[in-house]
Amino acid sequence: MVICTVSDSLIWNIDQFVIDLTVASQQGPVDINMKQEGPCCQSIKLDQLLGHIPGLTVNAVYTSNQIQSSSFKEIRMPFVELPVARQQLIITVPTVSSLQHRFALFVGRSNWQRLNLASHVWKHYNKDLVITYHYNKDLDYHIANFA
Repeated sequence: MVICTVSDSLIWNIDQFVIDLTVASQQGPVDINMKQEGPCCQSIKLDQLLGHIPGLTVNAVYTSNQIQSSSFKEIRMPFVELPVARQQLIITVPTVSSLQHRFALFVGRSNWQRLNLASHVWKHYNKDLVITYHYNKDLDYHIANFA
């Protein structure tokens, strides 16, 4: 499987991508993996590029794009959902900190997410923390976030 990295409708490191395709095609039909990106194959000109490589047979293009945009067979890959990513983050990030410097937290406009973050930081680092939490019940700017 050959990985195609795409950003801003451009295939990054296109020369290496063509080399990888050429080498992989010597062993049979090639699968192209967009790494859960969802680019339009027409906008990145993938079909045109593949048409210029002699002897290349494409088996499938793996993409998160939900609309058929290539003349080649496309296999749809699901987007990574936030809860799945969050669970993976919890599993892989060590909880023991080797930080030598802590930080200050200033919240100028309250909402529940910022309150949750401030509570977590206060619970775990209150001896090393300076928090300023501004809220004025008379300002609509602040009330709108705590309705």
